[in-house]
Amino acid sequence: MIALFILSTSICFQFITAILALRLIKITCNRWSWILISSAIILMGVRRCITLFRFLTGETSQPPDSVAEGVALLISGLMMVGVYQIHNYFQQINSAEEERQKTELLLARFGRILDNSFNEIYIFDGETLKFTQVNSGARNNLNYSMEELTHLTPLDLKPGYTQDDFEELIAPLKSGQKPL
Repeated sequence: MIALFILSTSICFQFITAILALRLIKITCNRWSWILISSAIILMGVRRCITLFRFLTGETSQPPDSVAEGVALLISGLMMVGVYQIHNYFQQINSAEEERQKTELLLARFGRILDNSFNEIYIFDGETLKFTQVNSGARNNLNYSMEELTHLTPLDLKPGYTQDDFEELIAPLKSGQKPL
C-alpha cells in the first residue's frame, strides 16, 4: 500500500512539474524547449498512471516495488523543485526588466521636463568645466547650440568669475561634501 501512495504522490509531482514547465513558455519566450520538457514529464506521468491503473484493476497482481517507487518519487520531487526554481528565477528577471523599463520611461520623461524648462539648467564636467548638458531654455536664452556649448565652460558665460573664484565655488562638489 505504501508503494501505491508513493506512486500516486510521484504522479502528482510530475503533473505539477509539467504545468510549471508550461508556464515557463510565457515567462521565457522559449516555447519549444519547455513544450518538449513538459511533454516528456507528462509522458512519464502517464506511464506511471498506467502502472497504477494496471495494479488497481487487477491486471497485474504484483504491487509496485516500494524502493523503485521511492526513487521515482525523489526524482519527481527534485524535478518539481528544480523547475519551480527556474520558474522563480525567470519571474525575477522579468520583474527586474519591467522595473528597468519603467525607470527608463520615468528618466526620459524627467529629461524632457528638464529640457523643456524655461529655467536655465547647466551640467558640466567637474574636471574640464566643459558643459556636458544644457537644457533648451538655456540654449535659447544664450542663442548657442549644444555643439557650441560643449566647447565652452561657465567661465566663458560669466566673464566676471576667474578660474580661482569658480574653483572655490565648486570645491564642495569636488571634495564630496555635496553630491550635486
